[in-house]
Formats: sequence, C-alpha cells, structure tokens
Amino acid sequence: MITMFASAMDDIVVKRYNRYREPQDSIRCRVVYAPKQRLLAELLDKAQIFQLPVVALTNGGISRDPNRVFNKIQGSYIPSPHPLYSNKLLQPVPIDLNINMTIMTRFQQDYDQIITNFVPYFDPYIIISWRTPNRPEQEIRSQVVWSGNVTTE
Repeated sequence: MITMFASAMDDIVVKRYNRYREPQDSIRCRVVYAPKQRLLAELLDKAQIFQLPVVALTNGGISRDPNRVFNKIQGSYIPSPHPLYSNKLLQPVPIDLNINMTIMTRFQQDYDQIITNFVPYFDPYIIISWRTPNRPEQEIRSQVVWSGNVTTE
C-alpha cells in the first residue's frame, strides 16, 4: 500500500521562477521509502549524489479501525464453476495504515509549491484502486485520507 501511495505522489514537479515570474527550471521531486535520518545521512555523505527536493515516506503504524466493522459473519462464500464447491473467503480485518511524509527542499518556495499542490488533491481523500493476484477480476478500492495536519520544522 505504501508503494501505491508513493506511485500516486510520484509526479511532483517543482518549478523555479525568475524575478519576472517566468519559469526557469522544472525539477522532478524524488519520492522514496526511507526515514528522515537516512536522507540526512545522505546529505552529509560527500561521496553520494543527493538531490533536493525529496519526499520521504515512512510507516507510521498500523491500527484496527472499529468504525468499519459492519459484518460479524465469519467470512463469505464466492460461487465457483463447480456446482458443489464454493470458495470461502475469510472476513478481512479493517486496518488503518499511518504513513508519515517528510518533505526536504533547499528553498522555501519549493516546499511551499509541494504543500500547496498536495493539500487540494488529498483533501479530503484520494482513492487507490488495485487488484490481488489471487482474484484479478476483483477490484479493491482503498481510501487514502489526509489527517489535515502539516507540521513544519
């Protein structure tokens, strides 16, 4: 799921303008799955090439969502081509994944551009559609909800 979220965020382009408000540069922002400490270590390591701006995603935790438990039945059955057999699917556990996003930029204008483009698209949520290998004909739609908070350091 974190990989799908990173793919949804992967088209960030930051434009830098001159004093006449004409675009001078278009810089593609990297989206990586890494903690902020690793990005800071790469900044300090002179042997590596580190390019800003970058968005780092980390797993912030997993929690069970009791608000989405609506069916106490132990699983469900899906008919199969054989008349005497049906596939039993276990009842899924509704969970929430918390994803922390760290944005590192060299200039404040780059940071402001990323935030002002992130907020309207993720408010209140986006939908990520995906399929499982076991059931490719079935689409799973996962809602990605933004908490509504932006913390700056």
